[in-house]
Amino acid sequence: MAEAHLVSVEGSSAPGPGGDKYMSCYKEANGDTQPGGNTPYAYDGTVVLALAMDLAGSTNSDAVVAAIPKVSNPGTGITDVTTYADGLAAIQGGATAINYDGAGTPMNFDQYHNVFGPFDVVRWSESSQQFEVVTTISASDLENASGG
Repeated sequence: MAEAHLVSVEGSSAPGPGGDKYMSCYKEANGDTQPGGNTPYAYDGTVVLALAMDLAGSTNSDAVVAAIPKVSNPGTGITDVTTYADGLAAIQGGATAINYDGAGTPMNFDQYHNVFGPFDVVRWSESSQQFEVVTTISASDLENASGG
């Protein structure tokens, strides 16, 4: 009964634009083990925080918070990056804004500093003894549903 009717929603396992770099870093640090379900989002948050500190030239919280949208939102003439190294190089090269697209999500912050990432709707399969993805809800679908 549960298999037929119960589903769960979790952070998507589909990689974002920076997924390849994330996986190579993860494997370098952890070998061939599989990363936990939400680890790409923690990785993305760490990269955005580090890039915001680099752009702000400070660890002052007000300066870092003000820099977050400047390192992770798209725009005309803004350099797209998918790694910390590329983002840092752009900042050191004089960029005043970049767009980090992460391992789990594009990391595009709205006016409330929220990020909409993809989510997988999953259900347990008795036959395969694992969770199977029923559908993926994209970041843009979630943002549109929120009125953003």
